[in-house]
Amino acid sequence: MDDVRCSIAHRYPMITILFGPPCVGKGTIARELCSDPSYVLIPTGEIIRAIQGKPSTIDLSIHPRGAELKAAWREDFDHIMRTGGYLPDDAIIHLVELYKAGFPAHSKFVYDGFPRNLKQAIVLDVSLRNMGQDPKDVQVVALDAPEAKLLERNQLRRLTEQREDDDPAIFAERLATYRQKAPDLVDYYRGSGRLLEIDASGPVEETVARIRSEIAPSYAIALPLLKLSTDTPTRRDIRAITPPR
Repeated sequence: MDDVRCSIAHRYPMITILFGPPCVGKGTIARELCSDPSYVLIPTGEIIRAIQGKPSTIDLSIHPRGAELKAAWREDFDHIMRTGGYLPDDAIIHLVELYKAGFPAHSKFVYDGFPRNLKQAIVLDVSLRNMGQDPKDVQVVALDAPEAKLLERNQLRRLTEQREDDDPAIFAERLATYRQKAPDLVDYYRGSGRLLEIDASGPVEETVARIRSEIAPSYAIALPLLKLSTDTPTRRDIRAITPPR
C-alpha cells in the first residue's frame, strides 16, 4: 500500500461580515481576523471618523479614493453621529463602496459594521452579483453579548479612548436602534444559510479562535507519496440565497 500522508488546508470565505451591537468588540475582532495579509478590512466606524478628521486607524491621504470619501460627507451627518444615529442607507453604502474601490477587486474583505440592516444586506448581495461574485461565498458572523457586558465595555472604552459615541446617552440610543433593526438582518442571513452566531462576551482571543475554526473548516488532502490527489476538497454546503419570509 502506498504511504499516504494527510495535509490540512483551510478555506476562508472571500467576504466575512461582522455585525453586532455597539461595544461587542467588532473592531478588535475584525483587526485580529485581518492579521492575515490576504484580507482587507472595511471598518465603517474608522472610515467615518477619518472623514470627520477624528482619531482613526485610517489615513485617507494615502487612500486612492480619499478625496471622494471626504467630498461625500454632508454637514448634517455630523449631527446624526453626535445624537447617536446611523447614517442614511444610501450614504453609508456609497462610503463603503468608495473605500472598497481603493483595493484590488479580488481581495478578501472583512466588513466591520456593514451591513447594519436588511436594505444594506440586499444591496450588498446585488452588488456582488453585478461584479460576478457569488453571494454564497459570504460568511456572516453575528456577535452578541449580555447588555451588562456591553455597558461594562462601553464604560471602559470611555476611559481609554474618549470617543464621542461612547457617551452613555448616545450608546443607549445606538444599542436600541441596533436591537430594533438586527432581527431582520439575522433572519435574512440565517435563511440563506450564511449566518454564524457567536457569543462574544469572553476574551477576544477566544472569540477570534472560534470564528476562525467555524468559518474555515479543515479538510484533509491525501498525499500518496509525493503526488497530490486530484480529488476536489469537500466544501461546506451553503444553501442558495432566499429572501426572508
